[in-house]
Amino acid sequence: MGFNEAVKSVLSQYANFEGRARRSEYWYWTLANMLAVFSVFLLNILLSLIHESLAIIGGLLLLILILGGFIPSLAVAVRRLHDTGKSGWFLLLGVIPFGGIVLLVFECMEGNPGPNQYGPDPKGGFQGGPGYPMQPNQYQPYPPQQQYAPQQQYAQQQAFAPQQQQPYPPQQQYPPQQPYPGQQYPPQY
Repeated sequence: MGFNEAVKSVLSQYANFEGRARRSEYWYWTLANMLAVFSVFLLNILLSLIHESLAIIGGLLLLILILGGFIPSLAVAVRRLHDTGKSGWFLLLGVIPFGGIVLLVFECMEGNPGPNQYGPDPKGGFQGGPGYPMQPNQYQPYPPQQQYAPQQQYAQQQAFAPQQQQPYPPQQQYPPQQPYPGQQYPPQY
């Protein structure tokens, strides 16, 4: 899902707290929201440089933008948590110290493949067939296996017994070699 598609998707589901949202939808919306707030904030600064009373207009625009983006941001965050199999109430972790870090991890996690209790997979496509995860149902997971004869037809094999390892020979004490020129060995007592 691209940037424009994500923004259109979030705005079309303005107050929809049901279903699931992909990571791209959530993070592109967050980026668009931050860019819009930053742009209006810069506009507010420019208006205040022109005349101090114009800063009120920029402040009102910023307030309208923040209030207008609050509900869609909340809705897409709840749908994002639904995609990871978590309840929307996990958003309350954001008000606990260090809970925002846990919330950030949940929002960055890959969504559950296939349908979960909150709805179908927003990525669509496959539902995951037998065998490997995320494998389409129309393919067989493994190639057909050959049928082998029963085990009794083969000769009995002896049980595996590892060979006894030979012990290492004792290490010999070698006399020390001559030191490099200018070096001396410490005296041995």
